[in-house]
This record gives sequence, structure tokens and C-alpha cells, in this order.
Amino acid sequence: MAGAQRAKELEDLGIWVRAYEFALQVYEATATFPPHAEPDLRTQLRRAAGAVGGDIARGFGRYSRVEYLRALHSARGALLESRHFLRLARGLDYLTPEVTERLLDAINRLNGQLHRTAAALRERSSSLGSPTDVGRFASAADN
Repeated sequence: MAGAQRAKELEDLGIWVRAYEFALQVYEATATFPPHAEPDLRTQLRRAAGAVGGDIARGFGRYSRVEYLRALHSARGALLESRHFLRLARGLDYLTPEVTERLLDAINRLNGQLHRTAAALRERSSSLGSPTDVGRFASAADN
């Protein structure tokens, strides 16, 4: 993609930054769970939310488009797992409707971005140059 800057560091990836911010929001939201709340649900929601950015980081660090695509798929699975636990926490009245909607909006935005990034990777894989040129691809599809 003409004019796209190469992502040299993980922190250059907008998709990772958004996943990181989502995880922070989940940690903040789960800190307000009532004292009687199931501690395992807090842990599972935090783990799933943190795994989204972790998967993106792992794929980016492998310097392989195939591995990056695999990691994006794994990140999407963790994101949908986060949605499940978030809805469960809301159903148990551990979260307010407003907090739940804010987190669901973040999930929907991240889900769309993961889908677009993976689709761009598949579509452009032959035109990106070296099969290890993940930094160039990651920045090009990061919107």
C-alpha cells in the first residue's frame, strides 16, 4: 500500500493499542464487581480481554504473515470469549448497563478491525513483498 508506514514496534500498531485500551477498561470495570461476585468470573474476563492484545503481539513478533494471521484469529476468539463473560457479568448484575454497552462497543470496533486486518492480510499477501514483511502489512491494514 503506497504511503503506508512500516510498524517497527508493537506500540506502532493501532489495533494493538486498541486491544490494550480495551483490556485496561475491562480491568477497571471488573474492579467494581460487588464483594459477593464470583472471583473466577472476574479472572476469566480479565484473562480473555488481556489475551486479545497478547495474541496480536505474539503474531506481530513472529515476523511471519501466516503466524500473524493465525494470531489474529486467536485474538478474535479471545475477543468473543470476552463478550461472553461480559454478558454473563451483566446478567448477574455485576456491571451496569452503561459500562456493559461501552465495553460491547469496544468489542464490536475491535472485532471489525481484526476482521479487516485479517482480510487485508489474505488479499494482499502476494503483493506485500517478503513473506516475513509483517511490519509493512500491519501498518497498512491497521485502520
